[in-house]
Amino acid sequence: MTSDHLEHDLEQSVHRTRIRLKETMAALREEMNGIEEPQLTAMLETSAEVIGGLLKAFQDYEAKDERAWRILPRLFRKRAKASNGHSPAKER
Repeated sequence: MTSDHLEHDLEQSVHRTRIRLKETMAALREEMNGIEEPQLTAMLETSAEVIGGLLKAFQDYEAKDERAWRILPRLFRKRAKASNGHSPAKER
């Protein structure tokens, strides 16, 4: 598999996941309609908000907006160079 194919597969996976997260968030909020029990309503809304946070993380990853998505690849490259391309094994 070429690098271009891998990149394309990753982009499609992120896109599909974002769609599923949006659908789940909408379904949770729709489920709240007509429910009069405050605890269940709060739990559904909290769940939708948590999924919204995950959705934001996926959007940031896709756009490479978040600082962590820009810094982490550099850190991994530096560590790989330091260990001559081998992952460091932890001693027990």
